[in-house]
Formats: sequence, C-alpha cells, structure tokens
Amino acid sequence: MLATDEDEDAEWLEGLPDEEDDKRDVLTSPQTTGRVDEEDAPSEERDRNSLTVADPPGGPIEMAPQLLERPRLAKQRLPARRRESGDLRCVSCGQGNEPSRAFCNRCGGKLSVEQVVAARWWKRYIPHRRGMVLAAGARPGQEGVKTKRNMPTLGALIGPLRVVAGVAGLTVAVIYGVHAPFREAVWKRVETMQNAVDRMTHPQLTPVQLTQISASRESVDHPAKMSVDSYMNTYWAWPQSPQTVTFHLSLSEESTIEGAMVFNGTEDQFRNYARPKQIKVIYPTGKNQLVNLKDTPKGQEIKLDSGGESVGSLDVEIISYYGVSAREAAFSEIELQTQVGGFDLS
Repeated sequence: MLATDEDEDAEWLEGLPDEEDDKRDVLTSPQTTGRVDEEDAPSEERDRNSLTVADPPGGPIEMAPQLLERPRLAKQRLPARRRESGDLRCVSCGQGNEPSRAFCNRCGGKLSVEQVVAARWWKRYIPHRRGMVLAAGARPGQEGVKTKRNMPTLGALIGPLRVVAGVAGLTVAVIYGVHAPFREAVWKRVETMQNAVDRMTHPQLTPVQLTQISASRESVDHPAKMSVDSYMNTYWAWPQSPQTVTFHLSLSEESTIEGAMVFNGTEDQFRNYARPKQIKVIYPTGKNQLVNLKDTPKGQEIKLDSGGESVGSLDVEIISYYGVSAREAAFSEIELQTQVGGFDLS
C-alpha cells in the first residue's frame, strides 16, 4: 500500500531525538497540524467526517479536463437576390448561385442537383462576352499572356441578325399592306432616294440668268454688257491701265455658283487685244477665289465654289494679262453656272 501524508509525518516525528520531545508535542498538537481525532472532535465534525468518501485504492483518480462547448450562433441567411440567366438554382431554397459555386450561398445546401436558370428570350439574341480562360500557371500581366477578350465573330452574329431582320421585314410588310399613309410615305421616300442617286451619277450644270453687269472701265463701242449677251462676235473691251479693272455681275435669283464658261479675248482679232490671265472672284460672303485662264479663244470651263451658299451677285477683278503690249484688252463671254441636277463628284 502507498504511504499517506499522515504516515510520513508520523515516521518523521519518531525519528526525532528525545530532547526534542517538546518540539514533537508542539508539532503534533491539533493547533499545529489542524487534525483532530474523531474522539476529541465535536459531534458535528464527526458526523461530517463520517460522510467523507474514502479514496479508492491506489490514490485519487485524476480527471481529464473538460472542453467547454461554444454556444451555437444563430445561422444567418443572405437575402435572396434576383436570379440571372446562367445561375444555378438551388432546389432547397430557390436561390440563384454563380455557376462556379458548389454550395448555395443562402442556405448552404449542396448544389449537386441544380437547375440552370433559363435566359430571357430577348437576351438569347444578344452576344455576350465569355470569361477569359488562362492556361495553368498563367497570370494576367505576365509576358506572353493574352488578356484581351475575344470579340464575337461574324458567324456568331449572323443568326441573331437574321432573326431581327426577318421580324422587322415582316412588321414593315404588314404595315405597308394595311396602312395607306405609310405606303404613300414609303413611295415618296423611295422617289427621293432615286433622284438623289440620279443626281450623284449624272451631275449637270445649268446657266444662271444675269440681270445686270457693270464695269469700272469700258470702251464706248464695246461696253461690258456685251460679255453676257450670248453672242460670240461681240466682246467687252477696255483700255489697259495700271489700275485694277473690276466688273460686277447681278443674278436674277440667288443660286449656288459651281462653275463658269469663259471665252477669252476676241474670236476674229485675238492677237490684237490683251487677254485676262488671272482673275479674282469675290463672293458676297467674303470668300475670294483666284482663277487662272488659258490663252485661247475657245471656250473653257472654270471651277467656281461659293461655299455651298446661295449668292445674288459677285465681283470679278482682272489681275494680270496676256499680251501686255496691246493698248486695249478684250473679253468675249462669261456664263455663270449652278448645279441643279446633281452633286459634283470631282
């Protein structure tokens, strides 16, 4: 049997010398040891000691530490969100989850048996970008790693475009057949487009009617008005001088000036007169245009541009001449033109 604490104390006291009996009495007194014999103890203490459970054989048994159980927290559920096309629908709570999830983000249920949320009908015809998939070990930003998403190919768009075009064509055909005002508007629009195409493919210039012409210098026998009378055997003549010669043209109605037909000099006495070499066209809008003329009695077309704005008049200044040794200068004919039959493609 194992020795108790009381037996060890008794053996230690017996080993003390006789001269130390007094110390033994002191050490074994109830006041010192705190132990009281059952016979000397009060009845209440004896009763309490009688209720004490004796230690089992081999000494007291050590008890394993007890783990404190944590209080369980109330399970919080995420609020339900609107299901999007392509989400995995949880069969337990109906929550929509991203396709990459394995468990429901609301109830925690396993998504082993899930239902894919069907896309709305109009979203099926809208191409969407697919997620970018990188190779194993690749990271965005690394050298050689492609980070741009591939745009949908033309083949992927043919189907949706065909469906949309078919629906739109059928709708227009139905409205065209049952609604007379719409039918008339369509025909007017078609006619306008046809005329526009015709003007683009067959541009035409037409003369502009002039009402008045005046010049800063002219001879008595050959006034400036003879340059717009549509006759080739008449001409406007004026004596040469260092001063700039200007003549003013007034139109019968405002028009956009696109060109002109010019006959320089005179037809029968071409070398006897000086001929304009360079002229300056001045528009009322403030725009100026320099034009070089050829030294020939034949008609020549020149390109004019009023800037797309309609004008009611313009001025022409004669800057330089051919045949400067002649005493007089001559100018046979000028005819302004506007484009009323089409667009100029030059």
